[in-house]
Amino acid sequence: MTLFFPKRDGAHVVEFGDSRLDNNQAARFVDFMSVEFGLDVRSTERKGGR
Repeated sequence: MTLFFPKRDGAHVVEFGDSRLDNNQAARFVDFMSVEFGLDVRSTERKGGR
Protein backbone atom coordinates (compact mmCIF):
# COMPACT_ATOMS: atom_id res chain seq x y z
CA MET A 1 0.00 0.00 0.00
CA THR A 2 1.25 3.46 -0.86
CA LEU A 3 0.53 6.54 1.27
CA PHE A 4 0.33 10.04 -0.18
CA PHE A 5 0.34 13.35 1.72
CA PRO A 6 -0.94 15.94 -0.78
CA LYS A 7 -1.98 19.45 0.13
CA ARG A 8 -5.62 20.19 -0.78
CA ASP A 9 -7.13 23.65 -0.34
CA GLY A 10 -4.28 24.61 1.97
CA ALA A 11 -4.68 21.56 4.24
CA HIS A 12 -2.59 18.41 4.35
CA VAL A 13 -4.54 15.21 3.78
CA VAL A 14 -3.67 11.52 3.81
CA GLU A 15 -4.53 9.34 0.82
CA PHE A 16 -3.62 5.75 0.11
CA GLY A 17 -3.36 3.72 -3.04
CA ASP A 18 -5.44 0.64 -2.40
CA SER A 19 -5.34 -1.17 -5.72
CA ARG A 20 -4.08 -4.28 -3.89
CA LEU A 21 -6.83 -4.23 -1.24
CA ASP A 22 -10.39 -5.46 -1.47
CA ASN A 23 -13.26 -3.24 -0.28
CA ASN A 24 -13.28 -4.74 3.24
CA GLN A 25 -9.53 -4.29 3.73
CA ALA A 26 -9.68 -0.69 2.50
CA ALA A 27 -12.58 0.12 4.84
CA ARG A 28 -10.80 -1.49 7.81
CA PHE A 29 -7.65 0.55 7.11
CA VAL A 30 -9.65 3.80 6.97
CA ASP A 31 -11.41 2.92 10.24
CA PHE A 32 -8.12 1.95 11.92
CA MET A 33 -6.42 5.23 10.96
CA SER A 34 -9.42 7.19 12.20
CA VAL A 35 -9.72 5.41 15.55
CA GLU A 36 -6.02 5.03 16.34
CA PHE A 37 -4.69 8.34 15.00
CA GLY A 38 -7.70 10.59 14.45
CA LEU A 39 -6.81 10.93 10.76
CA ASP A 40 -9.24 11.33 7.89
CA VAL A 41 -7.74 8.98 5.33
CA ARG A 42 -9.10 8.68 1.81
CA SER A 43 -8.53 6.07 -0.82
CA THR A 44 -7.22 7.21 -4.18
CA GLU A 45 -9.44 4.47 -5.62
CA ARG A 46 -12.47 5.49 -3.50
CA LYS A 47 -13.21 1.91 -2.52
CA GLY A 48 -15.69 1.10 0.20
CA GLY A 49 -17.77 4.20 -0.47
CA ARG A 50 -15.20 6.46 1.16
